[in-house]
Amino acid sequence: MRAKVFRPSPVLTTLLLWLLLVPRIGAAAPATGDGGVVFSLEAPGAGAVFVAGDFNGWNATATPLVRGDGDVWQATVALAPGTYEYKFVVDGDWREDPANPEKRSDPFGGSNSVVTVGADGSVAQAAAAAAAPVAAAGGTSGGAAAATGDIKVGAPAAVDGGIAFTYRDNRAGKVNLAGTFNGWSADANALASDGKGNWRVIQPLEAGQHEYKFVVDGNWVADPNNPDTVSDPYGGANSVVTVDAAGKLVATAKAAPSAANNNLNAQVTIEGRYLTRFEYAKNVPVGLPDETVTDPRYRLQRPSQSVDLNFTTRVSDIATTFMRMRLDSDANIIQNNVAAALDEAYLAITPNNFALKAYWNQEIYTGEDLLKMGGDVDLPGTILHDHLDSGKGSAGVLFTADPFGVRTRLYFANVHNADYYNDPDLYDNLGLDRIGLRLSRPVGGLEIGLPVYAERSLVWLEGLGGAGIPALDAHRTGNDDASSWYETDNYFVHAGVDLSYRAGEKMTVGAEVLYRKQGQRAVTGNEASETNQNGAIDVPFLDRDGVIVAAQLAYDLSARTSLRLLHQARTESGGNADQRLLGYTFQPQATANRQVFYTIDASPAVVDRDSTELVLDWKGDDDTSAHLWLRRNAADLDYGAVGRTAPEDSTVTSHTEETWYLAGRLGYGRSGTPVGAFELEAGLTLADRGVAGLKHDMLEFILRYDRDLTRNLGFIADLRFARYHYEGQADGTAGESVDTDYVNPFVGFRYTPIRNLLLVLAYGVDPVDYSIDYEGREIGRWMYRQNFLFDHPDASVLDAENNLKSARVVTLRAQLTF
Repeated sequence: MRAKVFRPSPVLTTLLLWLLLVPRIGAAAPATGDGGVVFSLEAPGAGAVFVAGDFNGWNATATPLVRGDGDVWQATVALAPGTYEYKFVVDGDWREDPANPEKRSDPFGGSNSVVTVGADGSVAQAAAAAAAPVAAAGGTSGGAAAATGDIKVGAPAAVDGGIAFTYRDNRAGKVNLAGTFNGWSADANALASDGKGNWRVIQPLEAGQHEYKFVVDGNWVADPNNPDTVSDPYGGANSVVTVDAAGKLVATAKAAPSAANNNLNAQVTIEGRYLTRFEYAKNVPVGLPDETVTDPRYRLQRPSQSVDLNFTTRVSDIATTFMRMRLDSDANIIQNNVAAALDEAYLAITPNNFALKAYWNQEIYTGEDLLKMGGDVDLPGTILHDHLDSGKGSAGVLFTADPFGVRTRLYFANVHNADYYNDPDLYDNLGLDRIGLRLSRPVGGLEIGLPVYAERSLVWLEGLGGAGIPALDAHRTGNDDASSWYETDNYFVHAGVDLSYRAGEKMTVGAEVLYRKQGQRAVTGNEASETNQNGAIDVPFLDRDGVIVAAQLAYDLSARTSLRLLHQARTESGGNADQRLLGYTFQPQATANRQVFYTIDASPAVVDRDSTELVLDWKGDDDTSAHLWLRRNAADLDYGAVGRTAPEDSTVTSHTEETWYLAGRLGYGRSGTPVGAFELEAGLTLADRGVAGLKHDMLEFILRYDRDLTRNLGFIADLRFARYHYEGQADGTAGESVDTDYVNPFVGFRYTPIRNLLLVLAYGVDPVDYSIDYEGREIGRWMYRQNFLFDHPDASVLDAENNLKSARVVTLRAQLTF
């Protein structure tokens, strides 16, 4: 293995200069309570929630929170005067406090929340202000907000000071009372929240009949606990209360159960979603997947329907389950059927000394080491990093405990979604296993971690014998093995140490060293035993070693600006000339059979890589934010060390590849203002293969705009521009240089006739995908291109872009959550 020569990255000097030119992205927050500081977190579906911080040695299970109404968890912690950092631990997953704007950078590229306790034991004003409930006073027309104790939701009731109106919604951010008594003002009388999803306001009313509605995040809702209504002018109903001369309510019919409360009983809750999409389109592919014919006529495409039913069951104080059943017309096998499947599930067991979560197909895990081994997955199709937790497409277990003060986090998963063709008759699941373990403990101001992460897949392949793998051919000859199928073992392991140290209140430094091992071997032959049946063998044909060294600096430049600078250096051996690299490839469904297709490549080159990354975040006072991401990757590839020449040029035995990435996001405004909300994303990629004159540049812009036109109607736009430039090749194939531009518009209207129902009518391929996240993710155009590439294996990236550009689509999308 060639020694790595460490040298300063040429980008470091430039990056440090940027620090002088750029000015941190900074709701109940910690509050003063009886006996100490009250920590609160709304965590629907959580099995166990803890608070960990420097006040308890960052013990992940020492301080549990108790679940209350509305999935709000609370704990009161006695704290001496001073400043403390903390995080919530939700089913083993460490999270910042979303309601607390006070933060400091942690050693792992994120932030710790901060709370300050004064000399009198009260929470300092900065955090207390954020914790204040909505509308500490009732509004301009004389209403009085409820105190922030527990609120009992029910029909309107006469109390001291007027009539108490209550509402239940743990998702609402703001609730107001509007009626004939305040001129139907949507913001004059605000309800106060108890932090558990219960809202209340006390409104003085004169004798007589009064009509009213609640305004929930801008949506007008009749009182679900009051059966007395009259028709409104818009085809709906207003709720009604009648007050007598003594200020009491005139008796009404018994209130119906709250429509917002869908608990079947004290233990089971049902929620869900209905999603549908209709597309009226032309210039879309028709016929078999391998055909490239498109239909120039506008036609209604097959509608997409998806229905979720979510069941959360609280079995006991230490056991909770969740299950999502999904009915999806796009996931069916027979065209006119609708497939029903278990989409997500978990069982959380949380006694006081550990937390255990068994899950199915949920985002659940990200490594806690500096390099976030086993997680931190970048979402494809986005310009910037969109870091996700691992877990989608797999089933496994996450275990967290703190025995003897050593934080232990163990993760095991089996990847189950490699069914590339959505057909159970096609043998295309790789059976990939993932294992992650990290032990850590603070020593003074230093935290020491021991991370281990491994992946392994066992796959049966047909025809490996005689396919050009020297080690396997020698085994077959020497052992008289006539197997036609071999099971291959493909694995890699990372193990090492990571360190983090907080230097003052604003700066954190970290480092990590990992040893990496990658291997491939044949472990079973279908005729390798003495009885010519499945027999164990051990024939390695790839063996690579590597070392990864990383260092990071996280610094809060100001209260609103944060910086993270990460540098990595990696070296990987290439084995020797007799070794081979096994790869997997999948054919179109029209030609696939019951097997995994594979490629056998020569031994990979010896590689030295280095990467430098800069991330800057800034948050302004006026709904303005900015994010900048800059990275340089370089790789020195030595093919001569393994007896090869470069694949692109047989006269070259080594070369250097270099790629620069620059991306940014700028946001301004809100949809409810006259100006509306703008977001501009931009990305630039400059890639130089360092051989045969091969270069590739890509520039991409996405401009998003959202503005309310009326209370329920809004205008939306999502415009994408992309420019590709290739030198020495046309998107991976030999040819002349290429310059080409693409414009993809999406323009339309959104309509919310009732809360939790979103209707969108627009022109263009939908940029938002809702298959994973109810909030949607900006990968719609990317998925459109990927589907084209999968159906046309010989197509290039530019072919996929041309297909997207030529598509003419009118989209109607509807999503209802309940």
